[in-house]
Amino acid sequence: MLTRTYKTKDDCVDLFINDDFNAVDSTIVTDFPDWTEHWGFVTDYDGDPEDDRDDIDWYDEGDELVWTYFWDDSYTGAPMWNTWFVPNEGFLDSWCERNLKKVIDCGFVAVMRDGEFYGLAVNGCGYNFRDAHFTPLYDALGIKWHEFE
Repeated sequence: MLTRTYKTKDDCVDLFINDDFNAVDSTIVTDFPDWTEHWGFVTDYDGDPEDDRDDIDWYDEGDELVWTYFWDDSYTGAPMWNTWFVPNEGFLDSWCERNLKKVIDCGFVAVMRDGEFYGLAVNGCGYNFRDAHFTPLYDALGIKWHEFE
């Protein structure tokens, strides 16, 4: 029997990326002419609906504010990197949606479909996504699978 041991933080973040996300080619969405009617991106969100009223349409539902449509006015198209990272299990998906500011602070663009969180994207290329984005997300989630930094 072959056993793989993950001890370093880099190894564990690689495992986190490979096991907890599906890499989706964005062209399966963006190649359709009307894709922007259902898809949008959040690049700056501080959790305060008063500050974001220009970017997000909000409505009251009982005691909470809910968004109905996402499109960052300063953003005109899909993120540069055409791979979207879609969480493949419910906990991570719901954590990202509930902690949108933390996700964006890790340098991700939140991909939204019909106002619902769908996945993560990166607006850049030519650098290490693991170190720049996924390691901060691993830390923000409070994961500590590693023994050594």
